[in-house]
Amino acid sequence: MAVELAYEALRDSPSPVDKDRILNDVGTAFHALGLRSVARDAFLVLSATAQQQYMRWVATLALMEIAAEDGSEPVFEQYRSLLRPAALSPALETEYYIRLGRGYRWLDHDDLGQIALAKAVQLAEHYGLATLLFEAEAAVRAPFPHRPAEQELSSPISEIAEQVRYMRLAAMPGG
Repeated sequence: MAVELAYEALRDSPSPVDKDRILNDVGTAFHALGLRSVARDAFLVLSATAQQQYMRWVATLALMEIAAEDGSEPVFEQYRSLLRPAALSPALETEYYIRLGRGYRWLDHDDLGQIALAKAVQLAEHYGLATLLFEAEAAVRAPFPHRPAEQELSSPISEIAEQVRYMRLAAMPGG
């Protein structure tokens, strides 16, 4: 339902900035459903076309996480290298280290993952980001994670997934 409502709002929104935020919601919902390929399409569009740098960074963070879930270390490292020199806000920097830590752990680099997660805890404490602190601490304590499996697309949202794919093709011809 979240995908359907967000996609309807995306079509109806006149504001490009609002469209970016809503497309992020669409990608996040697909990702939460385990539909990484569709989520990737949404985040690729955002990373290439978002009106605000912040939204491009959010999309790149999501793409980095998806690459780790896919087990694609070169792609994960590519997105990591794009984000590392960025002047991220305190919350986005903390989120970066959480996703970096989980990603490294999914890619069988537990030592690097724990270092990144410890940095996330440190940043969240320093900036007083309680929700991110809880998330980072939970990730530190979590057992060694298995990469989540890609889920099958169900018919109620398959048309929306196809529209998101068309958006990616329009935004990134040949990509």
